[in-house]
Amino acid sequence: MDSINLLCKDMKENREKIKELCEAAGTYSIAAKLITEETKRRLSVDAIKSWACNPNSTRARTCPDWAIKALEKKLQNLSHIEKPGGFVHVKR
Repeated sequence: MDSINLLCKDMKENREKIKELCEAAGTYSIAAKLITEETKRRLSVDAIKSWACNPNSTRARTCPDWAIKALEKKLQNLSHIEKPGGFVHVKR
């Protein structure tokens, strides 16, 4: 597989993963807040929406690995349990 195909595959995987994590967080707004808390980087809801939207959209952007890692970490720290196929929220 050439490097362009690998990049496209990674972009698709990151898009699906951020959508899944945002769903676990509850909203894009909550996901942005959690990523901001974890990374100390200010992040807008629009940035997350651009990572999760249809790749053919003019607003589509590649979701960076650091954002996925930060949201995964924050969700796990907030009593979220990893299950096959994604995360589910455990209400306190």
